[in-house]
Amino acid sequence: MASSPSTQRDLINSNWLFLNLAMKLDSSLHPKLNTQLKNFKLFNKSCALTEREELIPVGSCMDGSKINIPTDYGDIDILLVPRKHVLDEKLFNYDPDYPAFLHVRGEKDHAQIFKNVQLVNGHVPVMVLKQIQRNYFHLVSLSIYATMSNGIRPRKDRTISVVKRSGVGLEFVKLDVGNFDCKDSVGQLWKHVNKIRLLKKSMDSIIDVLTGFWLNKDEDEQMQTKTCKHVPKECSVEHEEIDPEDGEVTIRYDNNLDIDEPDESYEDNDDSKGSMPLANESNFNDGDPDDQSVSLPKLMSADFVPAFKFDDWPRPAAEWKTRKRQWPSEEIVQKVVECGCHIVSKRPLFSDLNGDPTKEDNSPESDKTNTFFRLSFSRCELILANSLTESQKYCWRVLKAYQKKYLGTEPKVLASYHWKNIVFWVSEETDPSFWTEDNVLFGVCKALDFMIKCLRERFIPVYFVRNENLIAGCRQEVIEEALAKVISIRNDPIGKLQFFLENPPQSPPYRVSRTELTPSPEKINRTSEYVVDVIADLVRQVPENARDEDFLAGFSCKMLELWQEAKTRINEHVTSNQTSVVLGNVDHLIKQIVDKHENKSSEVGDSIAKTAVKIAGSMLPILANKTGNTAYIKRGAIRAVSGIATAFCEDKPVDPNKVVGGFISFFTSTIDDRL
Repeated sequence: MASSPSTQRDLINSNWLFLNLAMKLDSSLHPKLNTQLKNFKLFNKSCALTEREELIPVGSCMDGSKINIPTDYGDIDILLVPRKHVLDEKLFNYDPDYPAFLHVRGEKDHAQIFKNVQLVNGHVPVMVLKQIQRNYFHLVSLSIYATMSNGIRPRKDRTISVVKRSGVGLEFVKLDVGNFDCKDSVGQLWKHVNKIRLLKKSMDSIIDVLTGFWLNKDEDEQMQTKTCKHVPKECSVEHEEIDPEDGEVTIRYDNNLDIDEPDESYEDNDDSKGSMPLANESNFNDGDPDDQSVSLPKLMSADFVPAFKFDDWPRPAAEWKTRKRQWPSEEIVQKVVECGCHIVSKRPLFSDLNGDPTKEDNSPESDKTNTFFRLSFSRCELILANSLTESQKYCWRVLKAYQKKYLGTEPKVLASYHWKNIVFWVSEETDPSFWTEDNVLFGVCKALDFMIKCLRERFIPVYFVRNENLIAGCRQEVIEEALAKVISIRNDPIGKLQFFLENPPQSPPYRVSRTELTPSPEKINRTSEYVVDVIADLVRQVPENARDEDFLAGFSCKMLELWQEAKTRINEHVTSNQTSVVLGNVDHLIKQIVDKHENKSSEVGDSIAKTAVKIAGSMLPILANKTGNTAYIKRGAIRAVSGIATAFCEDKPVDPNKVVGGFISFFTSTIDDRL
């Protein structure tokens, strides 16, 4: 029976009221999140130089579904992907009960990738991802360390950063210390770091590479790096001795300093040696009188999720490609398939956890034997999200607002990711012409009805793998609780949204142990040494890259792209004319170097030399009035680098002893000052 005109008017008025409420939801990106995304973009330009890894921002900051609440300006989800290692999908064993989960076989093409990994019944353990091992991650580790180092002491804005291991990777949280007494909790522990030892390890790696170049001057011979033998407990280079039989270099020192022997290569078979030293996700005990934890306001968070890319489309999702649908278009489907997928370290919610994912054992010891990975469609989902209309995104944001305000359970059943899948399912089954501003309320009701049906059936299908249940393992009584809450929202969607806007939820305080706020000197030293080792790994790859024609072919263009991105960021903060002059000269130099690399012109080389000297001249006035060893070292380093660049661009020989000696003199002057 057709509805009466008055009923139709009521529906139209209700929809317009609902639409106006939906448009009031704050989905803007906080300036600090924008800054982080720009940093990731710049970092990816740096990663492109080595072609080894990349950071991929995904999630609500990228797909337009973000919902802000007071005191919390949001989170960022980042995939950490080693580009050099692409897995073979044919070597995946999918779990018959959980089709989106799998085990990775370590044979055939994977044998080389995981050659230093202790396999578990022929399968790869998740520790290769979760522990950010140096075998697979290099520059990414430096980015994480730079983020984490903020937590050593409070910043000027009274915030600290905490980074620890989570169930899928790393969790980064920025906390507001506000009036919290940091005197005894967040100590100035950087003074305990053995800077001399770190400095020595840095010098070791540089000397190793320079030695490799010097001992392999014949371009027809394969370049090899000779590892130096170091006499312990000494510093400050005095002279070198080269063994005439095997070419090994022994470097003799004089100052008696207590410095440890260098670490062994990261290619050692000890799986844990190359893992980043971070705290594990804490399990707090409210009944423990000795529990040393504090609760601080959370400002923002980020989930760093290590992931492997693999070739081909996953077999459990094959049905998605040919599924009958009204959305997305065939063009979008093709883009999604070409984009590809990743795997992340995540196990199913097994029945022995009693529906509580917080009871999972995510310890490093467990990671050595756990071989469960999960398919990740994050990039695919981003393509789909960007193809949604604004009306569909209004619906999505409203559903996420409901989730934040009303749908929390203990343990958790529903999350934002469940609603993303619901939006995709409803969009697929609905004619695209339906999604207009006139139907936002009705679209939300469609999604709520779909969720109610799924909860009653105890099965929420993953959009790409319809046989995978998103609530598998959840307790029945908690599912019933979530179902009752969704039905309550469905009975009054307008009132629930209005109440959200008038009484937005507050971000719950973030509980953190005092040991995480006060990392031990030993831990800081381990972390710092790990980063130095990562840098050493990168430096030791220089000889190999120097002979790789494919690597060198696009290097200059990538360097130019990196500089353009860096210049854009720097210009946002430039306040002096002197700095602008330096930037202009550097910009000119970079373009000249690219031109020389592409055209092999000697005239360009002469011009580069003049520009390099000009840059040094424009930088030195900035440091002219500054005193102390730091300024002295910078002035000396600028002169040394300028001399190297000039000789290199003019194809003149460089005296390696003079160059190394110059740098070491600056380093040793710093050591003398410390002593």
